[in-house]
Amino acid sequence: MAATVNYPDILGAITKGARANIGPAQVALATRPAAPRAGRPFELIIAVQNATDTDLDVTVSITLPDLDARKQKARFTAKAGRVVAAVKPAEVGYIAVPIMTEANTAPAQGYKLSADVEVKPLGKPQRLRAEQGGGAVETQFVPGALKERIMGLRALNFSAHKRLSHTFDLTFDLAPGKLGEAVDDTKSGWVSVCKVSDYTDDRYLLHRYGSLLQIKTLPQLKRTTLYEPLLQATTARFQATGYAAKPAEVGLIAKLLTLILEYASPRHTGHGHIAAGVYNVDALIARDPFTWGSKPYIPNWTRAYISYIEKDARAAEAAVPIITKYIFDDLLRDAIDHAFELIEKDTGEDVGAPDERANYREKLLEKLKSKQSIDFSLLYLPLVMGGMIVSDVVMMPNEDPSELFKALSHALEIRMGECAEDDPIFIMSVDILSRTGQKYGIKLS
Repeated sequence: MAATVNYPDILGAITKGARANIGPAQVALATRPAAPRAGRPFELIIAVQNATDTDLDVTVSITLPDLDARKQKARFTAKAGRVVAAVKPAEVGYIAVPIMTEANTAPAQGYKLSADVEVKPLGKPQRLRAEQGGGAVETQFVPGALKERIMGLRALNFSAHKRLSHTFDLTFDLAPGKLGEAVDDTKSGWVSVCKVSDYTDDRYLLHRYGSLLQIKTLPQLKRTTLYEPLLQATTARFQATGYAAKPAEVGLIAKLLTLILEYASPRHTGHGHIAAGVYNVDALIARDPFTWGSKPYIPNWTRAYISYIEKDARAAEAAVPIITKYIFDDLLRDAIDHAFELIEKDTGEDVGAPDERANYREKLLEKLKSKQSIDFSLLYLPLVMGGMIVSDVVMMPNEDPSELFKALSHALEIRMGECAEDDPIFIMSVDILSRTGQKYGIKLS
């Protein structure tokens, strides 16, 4: 790994640089709204940036003003005087503590509250951000939702004045109340602003979770483990559209999906690095991600899988249920892209510009997701055709490939009634089947 690692300083982007270090965490405080009003609820916001690679338990205990400016007692109350938050590695977010003021609380400047912040690492932390703050936040890696969360907090007035080693003082002004009923719907607790996966520079994702994926997940990605569950998932997905896909057709799609996953570690599955191409996740992980000049390409299924590992490290050991139940669409997305490449190379036909393929892919995925009806073209282009091309690369134990292609030949004969005589997708499918079937002595009628 790189000698110097410095994850983006999301906290600095929120607080305009205000921070104090408490062990492995960086902290700053503000009120929301910036100018609370008497008789209205407001929040104490404790922004926390985990500067390490281990989980943290952060406990906040607050002390409110005993008296208001007229020496009245108990004008300020908190729903919870003590809040505990679980903060993921490298995560940035905030603890919200709702505070209520009585309607007759005296407006004044210079009220003070204090917050005792204790940080407990749940492992042996390795630093991912410098004590002075993280690296630059590059706007091209900040998606719209993350930018909105950052800018919403940036409007507050953060400070980081420590009175003791882990006790903060915050001064705020209380403005006069306004007519209208105070509605207190705020809740105490942790709000995540940015996990590693939210910042879309995938070099950090590989740095943080690559080793776990390599050690725990990739060894599971073999056809003897994957093919049958993928076949069941594929069958269910296409059946839900109401279009009766034949067993041979879904079998070929399942083979294509299996191949994408086996490409993730070609040194263990025997496919070779050149054949695996951009789907070679093992090679991505083996390289120091910070030696890439720009963010590397990560297969869709890989990025989606890492997002589950980020939530719970145990997901790394549950490849089959995660892939078939939660990230199946992401795997289909990769399979569609790869199938288009295979078809163009195999047939020499132009199957569309990259943006046209992407639009077609998303159209197909949306139909599958929403269980809309599909037709022959969407079934065969590109998934079944791609499966035909790679079928002999994903041979199952005791499989007779001639039986599969005989079944597909029969399925295509049945499909003839669905297509016009000059349907280019049907013609291309027959052409691929004819050339592939010749290997096994199969002739189309």
